Amino acid sequence: MKNTRVVKSLQLALAVALCAVTGVRAASGTWNGAQNAFWTNSANWSVSPYPSGGETATFSEASANTALNTAGLPGILNIVFDTASVAAYTIGTGTSQTNILRDGGEVRITGTAGASQTLDTTLRLGPDSTTASYSLRNDHAARTLTVGAIGGMSGGTKTLNLNGVGTITVEGPLQRASSVLDITYNSSGAVNLNGNASIRQIQINATNGVINLGAGTTLTVSNGGGSGIMAAS
Repeated sequence: MKNTRVVKSLQLALAVALCAVTGVRAASGTWNGAQNAFWTNSANWSVSPYPSGGETATFSEASANTALNTAGLPGILNIVFDTASVAAYTIGTGTSQTNILRDGGEVRITGTAGASQTLDTTLRLGPDSTTASYSLRNDHAARTLTVGAIGGMSGGTKTLNLNGVGTITVEGPLQRASSVLDITYNSSGAVNLNGNASIRQIQINATNGVINLGAGTTLTVSNGGGSGIMAAS
């Protein structure tokens, strides 16, 4: 009987400890910017702690703080800009600040979003060398999704999907670094590459899409002798 009580006590203690650990994990949430411009201040979000890791961060309303500092953010799975009330946000303080889009992650402007959006940062595709896919998606034809730069990857094969009907712009370099970088272009909206780009290959699936290279921009496609630019028939 005594041993049974000990086992039950241990089970209860473990259950309580597990609940405590689970309770402090990050959760998906919506930005309100109630206190300041720092992403990692949980007082600025609808949840505590702030969204990070495998969570979704949603921006869907006006705010007194629309230019966010992402210092200390360990990465995020999804960033969504939604509703007609959403302000024009700037995420990041320049391309010297790197933000990690987690494996399978997406940055998206929905079809109802009331403003164009900017990630003023270097977007790193994945935290490590895992082979994975990522997406920039703009579902609003009258909005523009702008990313400061893409790079800093460390091995593995990274596939960047460009989706939607609206314009997607990468202002700075789009560099494979030590990874293999493939682009799949599924968008009917324009894609603007305004900085030098280095990739393995690009698959074009759009029927009426346009890829614009900015003045002085060089697109380097290197697939070891294989096809580098492919289009769906």
